[in-house]
Amino acid sequence: MDRRTGRPGWVLRRLAAAAVFALAIAACAPKTAVQKSGEDQEIARDISWEMRKNPRLEGVIVFCMDRTITLTGRVDREADSNTAYNIALSHGRGAPVVNRLEIRPR
Repeated sequence: MDRRTGRPGWVLRRLAAAAVFALAIAACAPKTAVQKSGEDQEIARDISWEMRKNPRLEGVIVFCMDRTITLTGRVDREADSNTAYNIALSHGRGAPVVNRLEIRPR
């Protein structure tokens, strides 16, 4: 018997186990649309920030929607397009990358 509640100790242990189980299930619940959108924004921001370090990639625009990264804009050379693609792959947290960059010398 618990002195505070007057209930047997097994009842309190069972209630505590049920509470822990409920919290574990809530933590495993699918993400909401707001959480997914926030992750997409973080991914796009991380990739954009990394691309800012390379002046040859200043014309690249990064979008991320539903964990799919899309690169748009214009670059001067095929090598710059490949560099942008590789940056997106390495900082994209495993998301697929769609490269829609236009290659056109200035």
